[in-house]
Amino acid sequence: MRKKMCPFCWDQNVRHIFDVKIADSESTRKLMECTVCEKHFWGDTNEEITGLYNLCQTFQLGKKGFCEDIKRMSGSSRSHYDRRKLEEWDILCSMCPKRDFHLNREIFL
Repeated sequence: MRKKMCPFCWDQNVRHIFDVKIADSESTRKLMECTVCEKHFWGDTNEEITGLYNLCQTFQLGKKGFCEDIKRMSGSSRSHYDRRKLEEWDILCSMCPKRDFHLNREIFL
């Protein structure tokens, strides 16, 4: 079987993070991460995904265990944060043991 390659740096050090549940559906999408360039992407389309906290029910529902810095950032203007900081938060979300990603069909498809 052919190993998955990163669509951004073409490296094969890619890990499957989570099968994201799609709202009102039984299907899922594979959320992948390149361990070299640290970008997140959909396994089926290779489309980059950012703002993982927008997908996370743990974060959205205010369950214990999410990063308070991410909660503060989401309530303020994104213009005050540079791209590198947002990428750092995505990495935190991808490593979170309490993550519970769900995809809202209307927003992300």
